[in-house]
Amino acid sequence: MPVFTIFKPKKIMKDFQQNYDEFHGKSGLNISLLQNFKTEYIFQQLPIGIAIIDPASGKFLFINSSFAQILGYTEEELLKKTFQSITHPEDLNKNLELHEKLLKGETDSYNIEKRNVRKDGVVIWVDLTVIRLKDKKSRREFHLGTIFDLSVRKFSEQQIKVSEELFRTVISNAPISIFATDKSGIFTLHEGKAIERVGMKAGENVGSSAYELFAGLEVIEHNGQVTTGKSILDRVSNGEYLSGITEMNGVVFDNKFAPIWDNNGKVNGLLGVATDITEQKRMENERLEFETRYRMLFNEIDEGFCIIEMIFDENQNPIDYCFLEINPAFEKQTGLKDAYGKRMRELEPLHEKYWFEIYGRIALTGVPERFVNRAEQLHRWYDVYAFRFGQSEKHQVAILFNDITERKLVIEKLQQSEHNLAEAERIGNSGSWDYNVTTDKASWSKNMFRIFDVDPEIPKELVFKNFVENLVHPEDKEHVLSVFQDAVTGKRPYNMEYRIIHKDGKIRNVRAIAETLFDERGHAMRMIGKVEDITELKKRGEEFRYRAEIASNISDGIMLNRKKDGIIVHTNRRFEEMFGYGHGELIGKHVAILNAPGSNRNATQVDETIIKSVHEKGKWKGVVQNAKKDGSIFWSQASVSQFEHSSFGRVLISVQMDITEQVQAEMALHENEIRQRAMISNISDVIAIIDKQGINQFISANVEKWFGWMPDELIGQNTFNNIHPDDQKRIKDDFYSLFAKPGKIVNTECRYQCKDNSYKWIELTAVNRLSISAIYGVLVNYHDISQRKMAVEKLIRHGKELKLLSNELINVQEKEKKILARELHDEIGQALTAMKINLSSVLKNIPNETHNLAYERIRETDELLNTILTRVHDISLNLHPAILEILGFIKTIKSYAQQFEKRTGIKVRVIDDFKSNLNTEQEINLFRIVQEALTNVAKHADAQNVEICFDSGNRWFVLTIKDDGKGFTANPNIEMSENAPGIGLIGMNERVNAMQGKFRISSRPRKGTKIQIKVLLYGKGK
Repeated sequence: MPVFTIFKPKKIMKDFQQNYDEFHGKSGLNISLLQNFKTEYIFQQLPIGIAIIDPASGKFLFINSSFAQILGYTEEELLKKTFQSITHPEDLNKNLELHEKLLKGETDSYNIEKRNVRKDGVVIWVDLTVIRLKDKKSRREFHLGTIFDLSVRKFSEQQIKVSEELFRTVISNAPISIFATDKSGIFTLHEGKAIERVGMKAGENVGSSAYELFAGLEVIEHNGQVTTGKSILDRVSNGEYLSGITEMNGVVFDNKFAPIWDNNGKVNGLLGVATDITEQKRMENERLEFETRYRMLFNEIDEGFCIIEMIFDENQNPIDYCFLEINPAFEKQTGLKDAYGKRMRELEPLHEKYWFEIYGRIALTGVPERFVNRAEQLHRWYDVYAFRFGQSEKHQVAILFNDITERKLVIEKLQQSEHNLAEAERIGNSGSWDYNVTTDKASWSKNMFRIFDVDPEIPKELVFKNFVENLVHPEDKEHVLSVFQDAVTGKRPYNMEYRIIHKDGKIRNVRAIAETLFDERGHAMRMIGKVEDITELKKRGEEFRYRAEIASNISDGIMLNRKKDGIIVHTNRRFEEMFGYGHGELIGKHVAILNAPGSNRNATQVDETIIKSVHEKGKWKGVVQNAKKDGSIFWSQASVSQFEHSSFGRVLISVQMDITEQVQAEMALHENEIRQRAMISNISDVIAIIDKQGINQFISANVEKWFGWMPDELIGQNTFNNIHPDDQKRIKDDFYSLFAKPGKIVNTECRYQCKDNSYKWIELTAVNRLSISAIYGVLVNYHDISQRKMAVEKLIRHGKELKLLSNELINVQEKEKKILARELHDEIGQALTAMKINLSSVLKNIPNETHNLAYERIRETDELLNTILTRVHDISLNLHPAILEILGFIKTIKSYAQQFEKRTGIKVRVIDDFKSNLNTEQEINLFRIVQEALTNVAKHADAQNVEICFDSGNRWFVLTIKDDGKGFTANPNIEMSENAPGIGLIGMNERVNAMQGKFRISSRPRKGTKIQIKVLLYGKGK
């Protein structure tokens, strides 16, 4: 970069003009001279971009290597472009205006800072200078341009601007304030959002003394020592760096004080940063409450939990651990009794070494781990989450674990089943898939990736649109999309053949079939399907359609028989080998000899089916079960068409391919499904299949474990008879709607009767599988949720208790506030009033001519008493609105609104078109809500106007408070809101709950806020 600073655009242009004048007289602006000039001077000597441009077209005639390097092109690429094509669209018009002036001769040169677009798309800033050159002989004009890369400078300017804006944003929005003083303690800076919390404005204190503001404050230093603000300022002025906690108007600050040094090493002022930690203090109190709740959770959770202390040998190898704390579920999960305070080796001497290694590693590194391991000595599998607890030197680890032995056994069985299914798919050259219509994502079996030649590690094709776009043959895409759309809308089944393209360009044929599952509204949710690679089958079927194809493709079996009587007139060698006959042995025999015994079709039926299809469609295709000469059975894919033979008349040509392996694979898949069904009896939940009448057709064996019934006792019985009478109608309605729609799913809860006549709560999930022949019923899953129900009921009961406690707390607070307000008014207020009367009397009796310093001090004291009396009155009103008992509810609200408007400048309109029929408790609570709402408006809303509206009917009283402030994103259910500005709204909600009322808040950013409270009218004194 430094080398660029020695070149000046004007100097370069001047040198170029001189060289141009020297050689232009030789032969005009000659190309060879330009090339010579390019090589020997500017084009190879300067690290700036230089180009000669055709004025009319803007095309580059010559460029140097620096020009190409700056723009990221080769020289050859740029010579095919114009300056317009590389100019940023937003700067092109300005560039063209200057270019036009140069063309018209209005100027000889121009300079502009503009943006160019590099070849790689990156936008760069350049300094462009262009001069006009004109050949005196040919009168031809050229433009010479130079560019300097300004990107680094522009980036630096932008970063500086961002940094400045970021600093201002942080200062104005973060909960801190920053101040600085000169050496005499006068504020030179006092900014930050935190000072607004104590009623100050940014910059308000500049010019005033820091000693006046801080001198009276009590400072708790971080070493615990209590001192004054003046002492802190004095010590910082002497060069100390100090910090401490202060409280001002209920706001707690963490302060850092530092001296400002001049160049001579003397203190020239003070610098301070105050951080609002009020919320932090509040959170510390909440932490204590959280610990109490944690202890409750610790004792209630079903998972095992313990805290251990690791024991290491002299080489820091973990050798044992001691149980410091265990929860009630620990013994159930582990089988270890009285583990508290004991070591693991003491409880289980042969406990596996890897447990100690894992927990030892966590204790030393502090890195938590989640893992699944088997405890051989305990004969159980565990899902474990472990993390370091407390300080690192204590080597303590907290462990949350769950016994997953049963789940592990089920997973292993399922994995074996999946392996068997994959093998069956591999043998049958087929694959299965499961597509989620809602998320547009599919999951494929392993063989699907092989069929479609897709890398399993890059499954972008699993999104349906990508699948069609990337894998389906272009001519088949529309058909595939059409069938898919009809399937998800229920118009027709998903059953089709189409072509796919592999990465090497090869085309494959596949057959796809799927079932669509719909929700209760008829919307498609899932599609479960199967894909079979039928490329080879497709080829063989098409190759043997006519006589000409017989001669060229004899790898499959081919047979001709007369249409009128079914007598075989020709077979090829492959057909004879397929059926185990010698050459010519089948000629003259009837085709029925080839049918497998017991296929439930006689020769006549076979002929009629084939002949009818050939007559109507021109061909017949299908899978047939055949018998060889030795009686062995095999399967073949047959394709039959007809043509006119010169010797035998109309004949049927049958092309057959042995697909026994494929059929056996499908049969293996079917057997695997049967095995999977058998596995159902081993999972923890109860699985059942019922018919349309609700009769149990199948029920898994673990029904005895959960409900005490033997499966045989329930099979053949109506399942609704075991549903609790109060739940029966609802469950029957759900099932009757389920029966009407294939694929529909119902999920609900109800009570199920046990054999001992007790009832258990269950979660019931049912899927309509009446359309699937293997099931032909409704598949039902029963999951025992009794424990969960008990836990929910317990939580509801605790919630009610907390609500009662909250209401009682509000009442106690109001009583205490009332007592304190009465004391302020009756005792302190009266005493201050008496003092004011005495002072007023003294002032009146002092003659005017004797006014002196004492008189002024008495007058100032009198004014101070006025202020104190006003403040005492405000405090008394805030603590307990005694004025409610004197003026009544409406006048009290109006009075408070007038005071609020005078204090904040925010206009308050009170609409009171009603007669109050509220009781005393309701009036106090509603007054408090108005107070809190107006306080929130003043603190958060930035509003200009507030409207308070009262309305009442025969039973309900409605209070509405609206403002035109900045608003916020609100949740109508305030108990669930995370965006409410502060905890005041929660307090309002508690008061409304105490009155058994309704609370609603609505707000949007820049649209203001509306609070509405509805309470029942009970009348005075109720």
